[in-house]
Amino acid sequence: HLTSSATENFAKLTNSEAIFLRVPGVVKSKEMRDLLTKSYSQTHKALAEFSNLDVAMVGIGSAEAKAYSVKDFNFFSDQQFQLARSKGAVAEINLRFIDADGKPVKTPLNDLVIGINLEQLQKVPTRVGIAGGKSKYAAIRAGLVGGHINSLVTDLATAKWLVKKQWQERRSVAEDDQS
Repeated sequence: HLTSSATENFAKLTNSEAIFLRVPGVVKSKEMRDLLTKSYSQTHKALAEFSNLDVAMVGIGSAEAKAYSVKDFNFFSDQQFQLARSKGAVAEINLRFIDADGKPVKTPLNDLVIGINLEQLQKVPTRVGIAGGKSKYAAIRAGLVGGHINSLVTDLATAKWLVKKQWQERRSVAEDDQS
């Protein structure tokens, strides 16, 4: 896998250890999640390391299913994305849904995820979000506003949109204060 070798290379470059969580990101039931996380020592070891992270590199997605992800057993279905959106989700960070203000969206879907949760992520000193493109503008903004990421790797158009959006929001608050 390209991701595995990239992770291993990054670990070597940073004098770190690559520990892989070799389970699906999303499973069919809470019982399956519990079985996978408690029964396998390698999975248990990887999950325990979340509290020792110095840097987390996370993906940021819009709260919409993509054709390739719906076919994958390792991701949410379109119906599950619809449920999250009905509760206010605009984004997902490492399969955890957040609203436009970056607040966690509570759904039963959280019980199906094997991975770092938002509380654990917030404790990591350096949280690098990696995302870009117009379809992810609101998602990236939500991740930044919610404090789930404190660094961003993105494209120039997305960066310009974020700066413009922040300027507009500050101007709007200043005008409200003057009223």
